[in-house]
Amino acid sequence: MYQSYTSVGKNMPAILRPSFLYLEVDDLNVIKAAVSDAEVYTPERTTFHGSREIGVKDPTGDFIIFAHFAAPAPA
Repeated sequence: MYQSYTSVGKNMPAILRPSFLYLEVDDLNVIKAAVSDAEVYTPERTTFHGSREIGVKDPTGDFIIFAHFAAPAPA
């Protein structure tokens, strides 16, 4: 995903090292348990585009957003 600096600035605090990774995952609850010791910079939220996501800072100082999109309702 490409995101503008303006958009990032609205979602995150001032960041000195602009290294970001956006990952879609199958189960956000599993990810939250796996990264429970990580620094959270974006608390869990639901975005305007329908993903449930959380942002964490990894031990090297990079920023990772994990996002889960719910399966569409059956037609």
